[in-house]
Amino acid sequence: MTELVNINLMTFLQKLYFYCKVFIITFIIVSMFVLLVVLAINLGIQIYAQEKVYEKEDAPEANVAIVLGARVLPNKNLSDILKDRALTAAALWESEKVEKILVSGDNSSQYYNEVVPVKNFLMKKGIPEEVIYLDYAGFDTYDSVYRAKNIFLVQDALIVTQEFHLPRAVYLCEKVGIECAGVIADRQPYIKAVYFAQREKLANVKAFLNVFFNSEPHFMGDVIDINAD
Repeated sequence: MTELVNINLMTFLQKLYFYCKVFIITFIIVSMFVLLVVLAINLGIQIYAQEKVYEKEDAPEANVAIVLGARVLPNKNLSDILKDRALTAAALWESEKVEKILVSGDNSSQYYNEVVPVKNFLMKKGIPEEVIYLDYAGFDTYDSVYRAKNIFLVQDALIVTQEFHLPRAVYLCEKVGIECAGVIADRQPYIKAVYFAQREKLANVKAFLNVFFNSEPHFMGDVIDINAD
């Protein structure tokens, strides 16, 4: 009886070892495949956008500058990243690179608004109110550019954001049908620059899937023709 129990135990342990080995090998293969896909998507987006990114002085002319949203502080001041985007957009307008500015950002709550503080900042810098348009439902980069194309009817644009973000922004802009160039908004080192750069790797995958599945934004709405006088 004891011998039979020992045999059954050995058989169970052998099966357990076999299944664990199969699981580990499968996990490694799947992980390597996922990693290769992530690397391929990131490399593809980098290559796609690399010739369409400019310093503000070298940027081509376009009808609209799109300012992508970022954090606004509780005191309504712009975070460093958002302030630099706004300053870059203002410089583009002042140098007559663009005629209008579309500020896109998150206003999903009555207690949080990324677009009105940017508008106020731009107006303090001398940008006329009538050339500033606001998109309150730009909850992420894809939503911002999709709505720029389909709600505001933007046809050509300079998209303004930091260098780590520009490949994805340019890629998405072009894929939704906007002829665009990216303008580097970096004016200083950023505290979380390394974190932001790493986060982009997963954000690029999300961007690729948004384009692949032709996703729609969280909200659409009535058309506001930015090209109209």
